[in-house]
Amino acid sequence: MFGYAWDDRRLLCSAGIDDYLGEPSWSELGERFDEAAAHDWVTFMHAHEPSATITLDTLDRVLDMAAERSLESITFRDLEDGRPRGAIALAFDDNKPLFWLLARDLLT
Repeated sequence: MFGYAWDDRRLLCSAGIDDYLGEPSWSELGERFDEAAAHDWVTFMHAHEPSATITLDTLDRVLDMAAERSLESITFRDLEDGRPRGAIALAFDDNKPLFWLLARDLLT
């Protein structure tokens, strides 16, 4: 499971959404988001380099799908408050933070 049910687990996994080798499975991603919304879970995703390993169009579609389900966008620090809610947490490769700037308009 690539999600978090606001329990005491400390090991969390994420699903990759980079699209440079092909499109993500949109139906699978939709199911994951539906589960997060229905059960107040957080679903975790990661990409590496916006505009290099994931197109901004794909990132925009992912964010739109989450918004359609009223999933809150949270940071990993937000997990500390423990207030259950349906949400997404998206991580990028920390080796190339300059690429994050390419996606800042989408992420705001």
